[in-house]
Amino acid sequence: MAFNPLDLLQYADNKAGAWLFAGLIFFILMYLIKPKPSEKVVPSLMFLIRESHTQKSNSFLQKFLRDILVLIHLLILLLLSVAAMHPYYNTQAEVAAEHTVLVVDDSASMSTKDGLSTRLSEAVSKAKDHLEGKVSIILIQNSPFVVLRDGDKKDALDIVNYIPQTDATSSIGSSVLAADDLLQENKGKIVVISDFINTDPLDPYIAKQSLEAKGHTVYFVPIVNTASNVGIVDMQTVDNETTITVQNYNAETASVDVKINSKSYHLEIPANWQQKLTFAQQEGINTITLEQGDDFMKDNTILLSVPYKKETNVLVITNNQKSYIYPVMQAYAQIWNKDAVIEEGQPPVMPVIDHDVIILTEVDTANLPGSAVSKIKEAVNNGATLIVTGQDDIEDLGLDDVLPVAFADDPLVNNKVDVNMKNVLTAVTSGISISSVDKYMRAAAKENTLTLAATDDGVPLLAVGSYGQGTVVWYGLFDSNSTFKYDVTYPLFWQQLIDYVIGKDTIESLNYKIGEKVVFDNEIPVTTPSGKEENVDALEFAELGIYKYQNKQVAVNLLNSVESNVDYVNEEVEKALVGDESNKIISKQPITKALIAALLIILFLELLYVKTRGDF
Repeated sequence: MAFNPLDLLQYADNKAGAWLFAGLIFFILMYLIKPKPSEKVVPSLMFLIRESHTQKSNSFLQKFLRDILVLIHLLILLLLSVAAMHPYYNTQAEVAAEHTVLVVDDSASMSTKDGLSTRLSEAVSKAKDHLEGKVSIILIQNSPFVVLRDGDKKDALDIVNYIPQTDATSSIGSSVLAADDLLQENKGKIVVISDFINTDPLDPYIAKQSLEAKGHTVYFVPIVNTASNVGIVDMQTVDNETTITVQNYNAETASVDVKINSKSYHLEIPANWQQKLTFAQQEGINTITLEQGDDFMKDNTILLSVPYKKETNVLVITNNQKSYIYPVMQAYAQIWNKDAVIEEGQPPVMPVIDHDVIILTEVDTANLPGSAVSKIKEAVNNGATLIVTGQDDIEDLGLDDVLPVAFADDPLVNNKVDVNMKNVLTAVTSGISISSVDKYMRAAAKENTLTLAATDDGVPLLAVGSYGQGTVVWYGLFDSNSTFKYDVTYPLFWQQLIDYVIGKDTIESLNYKIGEKVVFDNEIPVTTPSGKEENVDALEFAELGIYKYQNKQVAVNLLNSVESNVDYVNEEVEKALVGDESNKIISKQPITKALIAALLIILFLELLYVKTRGDF
């Protein structure tokens, strides 16, 4: 392609300065226009001898010297014109930053083999090249995890050297945005080192554009290598059968041997396809393993925790032949928990009280033997659960010291009020809505009582407390005066409540995915798969394997088809990847000052030349 001088204008910040080049044309015209000679009479004898000796030698030299001066003037004008355009040239330069935020991916996919090491090892190596200024570090896990704020290079290096490999998913987009929170009002450099397998709803490329719009400099440093993988990406259980989904991410058919407990199966899975396998699970821990090796091992083995069957005895004590609760309990045993045995007690006729759950509802207090009340208290103190429903003469039952609420004077209220669901114990209230009640007992929650529903002025209607080693539930609704008994969620409430108080385990309550969370009523001891023991009131599952708490074995698996796709490259993110040169940017280097310096030097040389020539 032919050179076009106008292309040079792209390297000028002030293109209007090019008009000064018109002065060069004016200068050249002035030089070419010779003035008309004037005639003078002078004695010629004084020049005759001198001219005869120097005419030939000096005529050419004088013309040449005059031409040098013209060239100097021409060069001066040329430099002035160029300098007026504010020219520059582009160069790659290091970005200087007072504040640097390293966003390093240590999620499950970073354990993928990369030669003799892993992707995380390469990420750590690259992170050491970006410890500039005040350094903050965010680790990409299920959610952004800040491990350093405004540390120096030594602090940052100590942390980078010991970044752990985790089993977490990859919240890359959210972690990139979290860097802005660390920088606050400061502008800084954000370096994201990852394989960019993103399980976050927010695309990293969108997050990058958002931060750049705020004036930050964001670099994506990719850790990418070709990897092969066949993994278990899903598991569904229906009744006594479980179905797993095995995904082949490779470009060729995979021959896979699957071992489930003591049985072996063989699968032929076409390229980039998945295949399902169904088996009958057994009680306890089931282990499912893909026996072939590949570059990503965290989805090759999964665990399934199946609850052991446990008989539960429930006693409903009532004198109401049309009780709404007793038939619901019968349905619970027939449909939901076939290991439950439901028994009814009608005072004064009472069975032996040795049940796991005791429900007192619409009882004739005059017919309830005092010995039965004592037995109930003893059973609860030893670990049973007592559920007491609202009734007019509730205080005559003699259970004031057991109940989780304390009644006010003259507590009975016949007035319609709205109900606020607290949703503090979702295991019981999930999907449940009680809009209003027409009758209730004025009371206050005792210390360490968990209120699940209350009136607008804070009177507890559903509350859970403890007595000795047992649990006591206050169900302050009067079913005969409430529309809740007709609600489709009424049976669901009782099912969830009984499951909760007996600690009934289900497939759902014993199996979780990485990143899911569970909330407890209070702090409980938990043992993680790595053996760490801690007391928590909320738990986020961050390790693959078996968690132990409340006499349960809870299995946690990855089961994430995106995290397992370790050979995937996000095309949108590819636009922002800058490879090993990610710490370089194109910067303008102005040369105006250099041109002015050259101009001053030329002016000085011109003065020397004129002085030497003898013009002054």
